[in-house]
Amino acid sequence: FDDIMGFYEVFSTIEPFDQYLANYLSAALFVCGKHLLQNQNATEALNSFKKADLISKSKPSLVKEISLTLISAGKYDLAKPFLEKLPDDVKKSNEFVVAEFNLLLSTKNSANILMRGMEVIKEGIAEESIFETVLKTMVELKRSASAIDDVFYKAITAFPKRKDDFEKIIKT
Repeated sequence: FDDIMGFYEVFSTIEPFDQYLANYLSAALFVCGKHLLQNQNATEALNSFKKADLISKSKPSLVKEISLTLISAGKYDLAKPFLEKLPDDVKKSNEFVVAEFNLLLSTKNSANILMRGMEVIKEGIAEESIFETVLKTMVELKRSASAIDDVFYKAITAFPKRKDDFEKIIKT
């Protein structure tokens, strides 16, 4: 990590800098940030992510990975500045919607989880874990049988091999 930071310090003083090298250095800084985040050092991870973003000139693919990494770690507040740099089509991608839904699960607010899950399903995003969570939440909140059946039908249409699993959820 120290070597990468040292390379960054030297590289950031070079004008104009080679974009080919910047791509490698920003990728290395991203990996360092991810490692630091996994080791519970969010401050240093954020520092590394910011440097990666800067040196890459906010390359959308890198900013996307930084955002997803922070969201996956439950650091939505740290992800916000990176998310703001992304085009709307990237933020509305299935990958982002699923990551944000998974973050919502940590709130344990069943009503909000159900509401957002139903929105995601209505948007046509087919993700097994979302169907599973929505069905469990509907059963937990004692939603009507017809509403549960509607989501169940959508789930088995999207994932026919999981029919037995989804049936177990609604039979509980």
